[in-house]
Amino acid sequence: SPPPPHRCAPPAAAPVPREREMVKVVTRSTRGLGLKFSLETFNTVRHFSAHTPICYGPNPKNKGSKSWFRYEKYRHAKTVGEALKLGTKIADLCWELQHKNYTLPRAAKTVRARGLSPKEVERIEARLASISGPRGLAVSMDSANAAEELAKEEAWLKAKLELTQK
Repeated sequence: SPPPPHRCAPPAAAPVPREREMVKVVTRSTRGLGLKFSLETFNTVRHFSAHTPICYGPNPKNKGSKSWFRYEKYRHAKTVGEALKLGTKIADLCWELQHKNYTLPRAAKTVRARGLSPKEVERIEARLASISGPRGLAVSMDSANAAEELAKEEAWLKAKLELTQK
């Protein structure tokens, strides 16, 4: 049976390694196989607002890595705006959505981001709205043929990478 959905629980009192104990991850992915998110993921994150409720699960990152420390800082955020203020990146929102590291609970009432000024909310909203989708997409993400155009671009890039690796 599938694991139960993440519950927003109070923070556990687990010891947090210091940043000087950080581990450097030296492995890199193969060229052309970088961060790839689906159009659906980009569209979902692009339509978040600063007040979108979010519930993070336990930290799935490699303990001691930069992303582990960053996740520790924002994992107790209750809204997307709070998470962005605490250090998450747009790429983190996309990656963690695709890997189901957080849930988007349905709020019975409007959730307000804690500790955000109206100016910060405005900046966060602009940052989320500026997501233009995957690199290489020459049409608007709202276009009916966006998925088809992205598939063509990815096929072209794959063929180009195969030529350079020969």
